Amino acid sequence: MMAEIHKIADQLRHPEEEVRRRAIEQLTRQRGGEVLDLLNQALGDTSWRVRKTASEVITKYPDRKTAISLLLNCLYDSENAGRRTSAIEALIQIGSEAVEDLIRAFDTPEVDVRKFILDILGDIADPKALPLLLKAVEDEDENVRLAAVEAMGKINGEQAVKKLLELVEKSQDLTLRFSALHILGKLGVALPEELVDRLVKERLFRRAVFEVLGQVPSRKGVEYLLSGLSDSAKSVRQSAIRSLAKIYQTDQEGFLRERIEQGLERILNNQVLEQMGEFLQGNHYSTRKAVLLLLSCVSNPRAWEYLFQASLDDSLSVEVGESLERLKERYPEQFRRFLARQSEEIRQTVKALLQEEEQLAGELIPSQSLSDEEFNQIRTRLSASYGLYFDDEMKYLVERRVKARIKQLGLRRISDYLTRLEDTLSGGEELNILANLLATNETYFFREEFQLRAFQEEIMPELIAYARKNNHLLKIWSAGCSSGEEPYTIAMLLKERNDLNDLRIEIYGTDMSKKMIEKARRGVYSSSSFRVINPYYLEKYFLPQGDKFQLSEEIKKMVKFDCFNLLSFNYPGYLKELDVIFCRNVLIYFSLEAKRILVEKFYQLLRPGGFLLLGHSESLMNLSTAFQIRHFKNDLVYQKPEAEERKWRRI
Repeated sequence: MMAEIHKIADQLRHPEEEVRRRAIEQLTRQRGGEVLDLLNQALGDTSWRVRKTASEVITKYPDRKTAISLLLNCLYDSENAGRRTSAIEALIQIGSEAVEDLIRAFDTPEVDVRKFILDILGDIADPKALPLLLKAVEDEDENVRLAAVEAMGKINGEQAVKKLLELVEKSQDLTLRFSALHILGKLGVALPEELVDRLVKERLFRRAVFEVLGQVPSRKGVEYLLSGLSDSAKSVRQSAIRSLAKIYQTDQEGFLRERIEQGLERILNNQVLEQMGEFLQGNHYSTRKAVLLLLSCVSNPRAWEYLFQASLDDSLSVEVGESLERLKERYPEQFRRFLARQSEEIRQTVKALLQEEEQLAGELIPSQSLSDEEFNQIRTRLSASYGLYFDDEMKYLVERRVKARIKQLGLRRISDYLTRLEDTLSGGEELNILANLLATNETYFFREEFQLRAFQEEIMPELIAYARKNNHLLKIWSAGCSSGEEPYTIAMLLKERNDLNDLRIEIYGTDMSKKMIEKARRGVYSSSSFRVINPYYLEKYFLPQGDKFQLSEEIKKMVKFDCFNLLSFNYPGYLKELDVIFCRNVLIYFSLEAKRILVEKFYQLLRPGGFLLLGHSESLMNLSTAFQIRHFKNDLVYQKPEAEERKWRRI
């Protein structure tokens, strides 16, 4: 036995993670102090795959009390965030059996540990934890109070709902009120009408209230949401749009649907339409899909203009096709005349989308749909392999893409497709194809102007000074670059500088989609890629090619493209000591654990002082405290500290 333990201990020092992972598997259902020591070591391994295996093994440890005690001690390890995260996962897996120990362990001065314990109790969702949660909402630390509210929402029940309503109505803590309100919406709890009236008048709460109204439909709620379309706050308008679309889709009797249609006909003036059109150019899939739905509910030609223009956006093809089909059915003659007035590019695109929609309508067995179990099976595999996460609202999108793929493969049933995904030979390749079909490849040149201005005017001078001082090769990476617009934008910005002289600069663009990388290497783009470009760049760096534009060779040569999965453990060697990582509007599609893994990887790949640029709707909140925030004149960005006095810490 001891010889075997020593052998496993040696294997845990092996440089290859797969050797270490298999070594841990050998400890399943063994016991003893030496076994626990090895599991504890593996819980803090540098590889998340090794940590995950150790977490799974310790949940099967025969002496459950001893295992729980070890895992609780891991929560105190502020030097190794990986060990903490692995311990959290294991405690959640152990479940109700760990609840009493977790409740006792909450009595600690360590704020982080108290928060972690509440997070775990929420995921276990055992009602025995409710008395502690009711007490914890009064904790001295805000993060602990918020964790208690989140956990109450997961446990649910009459007592939890009563407390959440009380917090919304009476708490002096604004953040706590927001959180409680959001959770009540997720639970589908109808708010008292007088409370809604009061909250809508509180400007800070309007967005949160509108989200709740979308979860619990009512006539009065629809009127509030319609008024929200002209609100001065962009976030409030966005919330109103999504909630109206949700009600429209789920209204079985049609009464609220009719009120929405009538209301839209009444209020969709030029200003409201222009603001809705801006959301079509954004990066929130659910908002963009909601806008398309609402635009197809009216006979307003001005609304149709935005809808027809959206047909040129490849990332919305399925959703636009469905909306166009709805318009065609409701207003056939008006639709025909309107289409005839469009450009040749739009006419051909619309016809192709309608044909595709018609084919999908006659697909397979019409009544066949993706069950919840099948949906969970698919999204679990996508999350494990690619980090992509699809919540319940995205089931519609997954079903549409899966059905289209089934038709393409000539299969008859969804079960046949799931069998194909499980095939040891072709399953991995098919999962990759599906991931690419589901990934939103929405991008265009010079996206997020303020951030690019910060990069060009404020970050680049710092990088240039560093490179000259240290004879350093400047390395910039566009992670999740889709069809290449982002790294090519960076290349054009650098080409315009006159202070680079003989500095060595490399720009990399990577994406998991071979199709997108091939398109990026070709450098040929349609009008949807140029929605915000300055004519100067279009004229200087592009040549017309029919109804498209070809990027100049001098810019194409500046970018090196590669295809790989961001969650791959085998990163290419050139992605080291990076100066800047652009990962904009990518994290929003990832699961929480995948985000944490990826942000940790970014931290490791950046040189000290390097920059991480995320999309404007993204942040590192609840992901990492290792980066510092730089407040530039044009934007806020994340930076790895110059001197690594901060130890890596994942939350």
